[in-house]
Amino acid sequence: MPGLQPSETLRSRIQSPQLKTINERAWREDNGPVLSKLGKLYVLLTAAVIVFQVAVIAGAPVGSFTQGGSTPGVLGLVGRITAGVSIVTLLLGCYFVAAKTGLMSFGSQSLFARAGFWFVLVMSVLGFVLNWITPSQNERLVWGPVASVLLVSVVAIAVLTRKERGQSVKNPR
Repeated sequence: MPGLQPSETLRSRIQSPQLKTINERAWREDNGPVLSKLGKLYVLLTAAVIVFQVAVIAGAPVGSFTQGGSTPGVLGLVGRITAGVSIVTLLLGCYFVAAKTGLMSFGSQSLFARAGFWFVLVMSVLGFVLNWITPSQNERLVWGPVASVLLVSVVAIAVLTRKERGQSVKNPR
């Protein structure tokens, strides 16, 4: 066929599961270092957020830096429970990102992990918006930039891995 490279012609004619696995593996090897760095960045920043949430639960006087900043000092029981729920959500997010970026292989191809990554993307967008519109200046100054980096890393991972599921990207030659 005119305009197609021999390898593209062969790939378009043979659609076996083995070829798809080989193509995905080769693609991942090419983009693996970038995905790995993005995944590590996400996990590292999220770990910092988890440490902060643990401090909230332990009674640290950081209320002006979280949950809208409406409770300066130590948060009450509801605020601490909210921090606990945040920790669980953040840990799940780390699992989904680690699975998507190849940092871990356990269950990485499961529907749960693949769907969970999109949950992380939605939560990252929400975290970004909420941390930048909060009435608390302290929260905006500290968590706005963190939420921004988390969102950019998740979007970059989504863009880099969109090709994985067999979608072809045209050769620009």
